[in-house]
Amino acid sequence: MRRPSACASSRRGRVAARSTCRGRRAWPRSLPTSARGSRASTSRIWDALIPLPGRLGGFAESDLTIAVTTSPAGLGVRTRGRAALTRLSLSDAGRPLIAAQELELAGIDAEWPRLRIERVRAVRPTVAADRDAEGRLSLMALVPPAGPPSPAAAARAAAAPAGSGLAVEVGEVVVSEGTLTLDDASVAPPARLRISPFGLTARDVAWPGPRAAKVEMKVALPVTGTFDATGTVSLDPVKLDLRARLAGAVLGPYQAYVPVAARIRGGSTPTSPSRGRWRRG
Repeated sequence: MRRPSACASSRRGRVAARSTCRGRRAWPRSLPTSARGSRASTSRIWDALIPLPGRLGGFAESDLTIAVTTSPAGLGVRTRGRAALTRLSLSDAGRPLIAAQELELAGIDAEWPRLRIERVRAVRPTVAADRDAEGRLSLMALVPPAGPPSPAAAARAAAAPAGSGLAVEVGEVVVSEGTLTLDDASVAPPARLRISPFGLTARDVAWPGPRAAKVEMKVALPVTGTFDATGTVSLDPVKLDLRARLAGAVLGPYQAYVPVAARIRGGSTPTSPSRGRWRRG
């Protein structure tokens, strides 16, 4: 039995690993790893490792166990543990788009093509969206342009056996104290909407497949008012079945979206819940 270890660091970030090797082949059967303190100033390194459009910043921390096994069918890798990002930020051309005080993934259990996460928690996430006069949304900068797949990606897809696509399950998603801002120059007069705070809880999330996740949402509307919703959401195909309640909403902030010249004032009063359904596909 051998117990090799390795440690690597980049500025103040640090990665440590310890493994146990057994058998004639020196394959590590269990490889506990941890990574802590990745500085936001090292975002160029993470940009190369994580191919996201835009500039990624923040601090990463993880406590993972990686088990590697061999069999006649090939090499198997299973990863379990926890990972977190703090002071997360994603920007494009200097414009902040998405940020969060903390993003935590607990109870990770990944073995291709299956990914199971017990709990995803996002604390104080912020989304800043701009829409220019031509209607272009700044968040679309995060969407890769459509195009044919690379030859390597096409070859991998052709070689993959049927039914080997990624399957994701999340026990619970909790979003707390979120903020959404929209600066919209496509309407006259230009509109600025700020929704804060908003919260969301979703349970039993699965993709792909038609299984419905249970959701609860609470949103504080611009100026005053609340929007609450409970129900179910399916991701494949997209289907919503929600019971919603709107109370105390002021109409003034939405003036630019009403196609009349008159000045709109007033608000909504507490009403009984209403139910709505929407399905795509």
